[in-house]
Amino acid sequence: MSGRLPWFRCFPAPLLGEIAGMEADEGYVYIVLMLRIYETGGPVPETSRTLARRTGLREQRVVAALEALIAANKLERLSDGRLDSAFTHEEIAWQDERRDGQSKAGKASAAKRGKIHSEQRELDQIEIAQRNQQNASTSVERPFNHKEEDTEKEKEEEKESTTARRPAERPPLGGGRALPNSRSERRTGRRTSALNATPAPTFFAEEGTPQYEAWLKAEGLLGKSNIFTKERRGVRGRYYASEWPPQHVFQEAAE
Repeated sequence: MSGRLPWFRCFPAPLLGEIAGMEADEGYVYIVLMLRIYETGGPVPETSRTLARRTGLREQRVVAALEALIAANKLERLSDGRLDSAFTHEEIAWQDERRDGQSKAGKASAAKRGKIHSEQRELDQIEIAQRNQQNASTSVERPFNHKEEDTEKEKEEEKESTTARRPAERPPLGGGRALPNSRSERRTGRRTSALNATPAPTFFAEEGTPQYEAWLKAEGLLGKSNIFTKERRGVRGRYYASEWPPQHVFQEAAE
């Protein structure tokens, strides 16, 4: 027999023909028993007492209805005491076939998916093996001192990047003159004797002056917007070694 049925097909004409001519108690008891058979998927161990609780009828009326239904071959009392109805056999058989078909289709689909996955795994393994073989045949062994070479190369690159980041000029502090050597530098000897002398004074070219424009033109910065300037006494400008650029650099400034 089938398992429990969550739903079943109901054809009105055959069902109405099945209960035609029944008394009210007989039709009520028959419908309740039919629903119980569909619910469990087969004969049910119902008694007059349980049916009385389900229908709300007195037990004597339920007993009379059962006897009339069994006599009319609407119900059948099996040898184990369960009640069955031949009217439900066709629907239960159809439900069994439907479930068997779904089960077979599900198993076939699962087997097909498993086969596809197995074939895909085999193809992946073959591809990985071919890739490893190709890498092994084309790989070149690096020299044993490659770490030292890489370290030297990294040092050179870092040195070049540091030099590139270093500003092109560093104007001295103060009002156009470099500060003298500090006592700590003299005491520790970190500066050589050639640097102990105070540097020569520099010229502060204020923005908007002919000297400022001449130096910018000599440096190739004239007309550019991002020019580095310093502020001195509320006026911005740039420090240079002399008032005008050298004659060989900028001829117009010397004239």
